[in-house]
Amino acid sequence: MIVGGWAGRSERRLFEWHPALSLPVFLIFLLTVSCANHAHAQSAPMGFSQSRDKLLQRVSVQFVRQPFREAFRRVSEGYGIPILIDRRVDPDQLVDLTVKDLPLAELLRQLAAAGQADIVWVGSLGYIGSSDKAWQMLGICDISGQIVRRLPPGSRKVWEAQRAFSWPDFSTPRELLMQLAQDAAISFDNLDTVPHDLWAGAKLPPLPLYCRIALVTGQFDLAPVITPEQRPVELRPVEPPLRWERVYPAMGPQGGGILSAIKKVASDAKIRESRDQIFVFGTTEDHRAVERLFWEKTISVAPRPPKSLPPAWENRRFTVRQGSGRLASVLAQLANGLGLQLKLDPQELAKAGVQPDRQLSFSVENATLDELLRAVLEPVGCTYRLQGDILEIIPQER
Repeated sequence: MIVGGWAGRSERRLFEWHPALSLPVFLIFLLTVSCANHAHAQSAPMGFSQSRDKLLQRVSVQFVRQPFREAFRRVSEGYGIPILIDRRVDPDQLVDLTVKDLPLAELLRQLAAAGQADIVWVGSLGYIGSSDKAWQMLGICDISGQIVRRLPPGSRKVWEAQRAFSWPDFSTPRELLMQLAQDAAISFDNLDTVPHDLWAGAKLPPLPLYCRIALVTGQFDLAPVITPEQRPVELRPVEPPLRWERVYPAMGPQGGGILSAIKKVASDAKIRESRDQIFVFGTTEDHRAVERLFWEKTISVAPRPPKSLPPAWENRRFTVRQGSGRLASVLAQLANGLGLQLKLDPQELAKAGVQPDRQLSFSVENATLDELLRAVLEPVGCTYRLQGDILEIIPQER
């Protein structure tokens, strides 16, 4: 998904964008560019622009000795967040994590960290990999997009075409690339450079062709060479460090200027400000630091849901280990044990895509009633109202 020529000896010169270069020369040298025109740079932070409200919703979750992939599967399905785990991350490692009243994006970050990994956002897709590989993947996608936007309209249309992409368990990466090539009417020159491997199934949201290809080849540190000519696409090794430009808002999430803070966390990057945007040309480490800065400032002001519990419940605590069952049955047992009347409309839930007979599992320790109910309800897309002794279950607003 992006351009070769990330190379060693001429790296310093090639990473500079010279406006005087014509497009053909630019592509012949396969530059990883720092775009001087902000219209061609990747807007950032990506995680904020995609499903921002969903990522900021507060959640309470506990995982006890949970396999890494299974934990992410539960979060992905429960909250409607597409996730892809890099092939180099151990999917069977066991993780322990307790999160109470934190934004969903912070849960995802902490869950990734529990597996010695990091999460980056490629569109609305959460990509999980070791910190260096995850941010390298983001760099490949960003730079590819910058190159594609400089292609002639015909070639650009092919590479920017947005489509969902999925595959079943035991698919091989070569098969996936051949499928992508067939769908886009392109071909690859050297697919034999992609090693044989068997992958778990995955479902990706609509993404440009260059991102879909990169999400496969990048897991082998390979990237396609994007050119305007209709010729077989060559795959070339990605050689770090990657350097590229991203665009950040000049005003931080809290409303104050953030330029000085960016300069502090990315002191080695080239930084310039223009109107209401800040352009950061730096390495994966620089962009990771800037993204983290924005995220920390954002979650610090993320709204909290209003308290809905009567004072009588405020001091009670609950512990449930490895709770499981069908949603309606679990809620009925909880309501009965708490001395509450359960109010649940199966038709209303079904309209929102929530099936009362859905199987679920949950665990909480020393949790408030609010945390207990949210641990049960949020993964299936529900919330609750508690008025007196009536516990009403309703679909979560999305």
